[in-house]
Amino acid sequence: MRNQIVWATIAAIIILILVFVPSTIELFTGAVHHVNGPHVCGNNISEDTEDCDGPDSIICGLCPERGEDETRDPTCLANSCTSDCKCKTSYCGNFIVEPGEECEFGNDTACHNYCNSETCTCEQFSPSVMGTAFSYTSLYANETINEEFSSTRLPVTQFALTMKSTALNVKITFIPNATITREFKQDFTIYQVFEIKLENIGDEQIANATLDFRVPNSWFQENNIDKFSVKLFRSIPSWQELPTMPTDESPDYTYYEAQSPGLSVFLIGGQEATTPVTPVYRADCGNGLVEPGENSDNCCLDTGCQNGLTCVSNHCRLVTLCGNDICEQNETITNCPQDCTKQVLFSPTMLVVWAMLCIILFLVALNIKKIKEPKRKQPIMQQLASGFELRELK
Repeated sequence: MRNQIVWATIAAIIILILVFVPSTIELFTGAVHHVNGPHVCGNNISEDTEDCDGPDSIICGLCPERGEDETRDPTCLANSCTSDCKCKTSYCGNFIVEPGEECEFGNDTACHNYCNSETCTCEQFSPSVMGTAFSYTSLYANETINEEFSSTRLPVTQFALTMKSTALNVKITFIPNATITREFKQDFTIYQVFEIKLENIGDEQIANATLDFRVPNSWFQENNIDKFSVKLFRSIPSWQELPTMPTDESPDYTYYEAQSPGLSVFLIGGQEATTPVTPVYRADCGNGLVEPGENSDNCCLDTGCQNGLTCVSNHCRLVTLCGNDICEQNETITNCPQDCTKQVLFSPTMLVVWAMLCIILFLVALNIKKIKEPKRKQPIMQQLASGFELRELK
């Protein structure tokens, strides 16, 4: 009986170790959050009155998800939560035009290609001092260089240059929002003026330059411009119309290609359409109104989400938030005990463990009782035996 109790006790101890050792390790390393203790801003867990903290800053909804694997932008997460763990109302640089912002990088409908990516304000009427420069140690005769542009400040998307003769230590700078120093044609509406500055190279050394650029379709609608009339002009010093042709079209932009014999100041312009351009109605996602075409897949900012999902960066997501009394996906008793302790301790598996432990404790107590009972009776029996012996001697 004693061996059975010993082995049963050992088995119970092993079960308890397997269940509770991970939490014990976390407790001694300081990783477990104490539910009844004060919240700590900066421990990467949203607690009590905190809106956000570390990775939980995604709940602020200011950070878009990038890439095919929808990884979160750590820069945005770090800047969307204040030092006292409160969500900011807006964050410049997350591609979403929020209250207090006029535009966003890549979302500059209010001022096409004139959005300051640092302040999220329009600079349509002030020349930009920020340009894109390319430097070359040497450019040889008949050599062709190709450069692509990712900045929305410039309408240029790609630039190709073929050399006529060799040039050394060349620098080519593209400056958006240049100013016009001479009168332009009255029948053309100007979209944008930009300048290409040259260092250590002249037009006589250039065989040909190809400029690919784009114009927002919304600009055509707002100004009633015929997109097939768009031309690229070069100041040399009078305005020269360059061969320009449309190459592609997307829902947001129309793309063009133009040829130029040299580089200087360029102007993109178009003529008024003979028939009014029919505006394309587009729902304004984020205005708080559920408009035609909006649903939880393309605009949960207005429509909201179903099935317990949370709208994060205009996408319905299952947000794991430690401290909301729900043991969610990826939460365990080790990384979020305040949410998962009840579910783990009172799960069907743990109920079986508790039942086994109670049975083992009962058996142990019963055995201890049986072991102690003979020890209490032994002196009485000895006394009785001694009494019988004395009577026989008499």
